[in-house]
Amino acid sequence: MLDPSLLLSRYTLPRVMSAVRHGELKAVIPSSFWGPFLERKLPAKVASFFAPSGPAPTPAQLNERLVREDLSRVQSYELRDTSETSPEFLDGLWQAARDETVVRILTEEWNFLNTHSWIASRTKRPFSTFVKAGAVVIAGGSQVLDQLVVSTLKKGHPGTPPGLQGGDRLQAACKWLALGGASASPFIGPPGLVALTSLATGYFLLFDP
Repeated sequence: MLDPSLLLSRYTLPRVMSAVRHGELKAVIPSSFWGPFLERKLPAKVASFFAPSGPAPTPAQLNERLVREDLSRVQSYELRDTSETSPEFLDGLWQAARDETVVRILTEEWNFLNTHSWIASRTKRPFSTFVKAGAVVIAGGSQVLDQLVVSTLKKGHPGTPPGLQGGDRLQAACKWLALGGASASPFIGPPGLVALTSLATGYFLLFDP
C-alpha cells in the first residue's frame, strides 16, 4: 500500500506515476483518500495530516487525466468491516488524529498492514500515530533490525515490495517502509513472535529502506 504522503509531494508523485507506468509497482491506495484525491476534493485536514514537508504537487502534476491514466492500475482498498480492529485502537486513532476522514484512512492502512503486508510512506507520521493508538513497533536503527531486516531486504528478499528493491525509481521517494502480519514474522524469532502476536492491538516493523 502507498501512504497518501507519496501522492502529496511534488517530488514523489511523479515517481509513483512513473513506477506504475513502467510496470515496476503494483500497489493499492486507501479508498478514503483515493476518491477525494482524484476528484480534487481532498479536505484540508487530510492533506495537512499526510502531506510531507516541502512543496505540494503542481496543478500540472495533479491533472486529473494524467493521474488517472498513469495510475489506472493502482487499486483502492476499502475496509468495510472494522469489527476485527480493537475498539481501544480505534479510539486511540481518534484521540491522535481528531478527524473522521483521517481516522478512516489510518484504519484502512492498519488493516491492510496486518492482513496484506506492507505500507510505503514519505513520512513517519502514520506509523507514529499507530504507536500512539497502542500498536507496538520494532523500529529501524537497532543492530538487530539492521541485520535481520534492512540488510536482508536490500539483498532482494522475496518480501520486498516490487518498486522498492535496489535500483528501482520509487526507492528514493520512499522514506519509510512498514511490514506487518505474515510479512513481518520471518524477521522475528519464535519467542519474540509469540510475545508480540499475543498483544491485543498488534505490531509492525518499521525501517528506512
